[in-house]
Amino acid sequence: MAEFEKSKMIQGRLKIFLGYAAGVGKTYEMLEEAQQLKKRGIDVVVGYVEPHDRPETTSLLQGLEQLPQKAHYSDIFVNEFNLDAALKRHPNVLIVDELAHTNTNQKYHKKRYQDIEVLLEAGVNVYTTMNIQHLESLHDVISRLTHVEVQESVPDSFFDRADQIELVDIDPEELLERMRLGKIYSPSEAQRALDNFFTERNLTALRETALRRMTMRMSVQQETTEKLLVCFSGSPTSKSVLRSAAQLAHALSGEIIALYISRDESDIPVVVKENSRLAEELGMRVVTLYGEQRGDLITEYCKAQHITKLILGSGRTSWLAKIRYHGSLIDQLNQELPSVDKYIIPHKKVHRHTSVKRNTSTGVGLKNIAVIMAFLTLATLVGNLYVLAHIASINIVLIYILTVMFVSLLTHTRWSGALTAVLSVVL
Repeated sequence: MAEFEKSKMIQGRLKIFLGYAAGVGKTYEMLEEAQQLKKRGIDVVVGYVEPHDRPETTSLLQGLEQLPQKAHYSDIFVNEFNLDAALKRHPNVLIVDELAHTNTNQKYHKKRYQDIEVLLEAGVNVYTTMNIQHLESLHDVISRLTHVEVQESVPDSFFDRADQIELVDIDPEELLERMRLGKIYSPSEAQRALDNFFTERNLTALRETALRRMTMRMSVQQETTEKLLVCFSGSPTSKSVLRSAAQLAHALSGEIIALYISRDESDIPVVVKENSRLAEELGMRVVTLYGEQRGDLITEYCKAQHITKLILGSGRTSWLAKIRYHGSLIDQLNQELPSVDKYIIPHKKVHRHTSVKRNTSTGVGLKNIAVIMAFLTLATLVGNLYVLAHIASINIVLIYILTVMFVSLLTHTRWSGALTAVLSVVL
């Protein structure tokens, strides 16, 4: 009972009942514990419970005080958590289901976890539920495993602040049987779920992900020995890089910093601001540096902050930068930071229809041919000038060799370099 003594305007405690899919029993476990707290004389109130019409779960609401849930929104009444009523009642423990929910009435906040942040700051202890697929850093992993894009998410920074996380786990076969018996959804909804998301393969993958994430949480050391730095930009792939970096930081129990490098102090693009917000939600400290020399800035910052691991996206380096720094950004960082481990996150491939792929590849091919013709034309003109000036023919050969090199750097394709070499010999 000491754990939940009436708060004296101190930060409330947060407990999350974590599952890997709907129907594993998160809400049931939460309400069962609420009943135990009530028997011990603790002031516990139900702020919101998702109405799934599951008799076993609904029966656990008996005897618990419930706040009004219906809210008027756009000429209709919807079941929604009432933050004002919860703050006014100010119980010792408040039950709020579905942490990842997006509020219908966004009078105060867009997301339910933001409502809960206010409650915790007011000194209210909160019990809540969520599924592992709603954790922001696992968005890309879940998409690859299940081929389903999860729309709602909870920031890792909020998840990690929980004082206690209880994993509610059952065997996937048992969960599928409960689904077939209609204990989770209605028969029509259950069949639709079984045909899509609720497959044994998906459930097994989600369960393993949840178990792995809990193992990481339990293995976190009091003192972090690893200090990680992830570099991001305005690229759409930066979101994937940031999420992968967050998972690595959790696995290593390390501190992580997100670094953005801008050429000047003018307005930062909107997409960069979005990626910066994502980094903060993933629990990272965001730092912005200004300058032209990315490699030098990253090197100096890593040395100053004693970074042990560096995470980068697999972006292409311009041909000018390759010549200037005798290689790619990675080559430069390997030379300057030999003791820092580097992790290169590959770009996430975007699946498109065949017709789109064909059009895209055709456009790239035409662009490469234009580059080849432009450089060969320039090389031929220079060669003719050499002839008129009676300069040795070996110098004309060198001009064409340089042409092959520049075309290869600009087009990034083998066939372009090979075709340029053949045409150079002919010319």
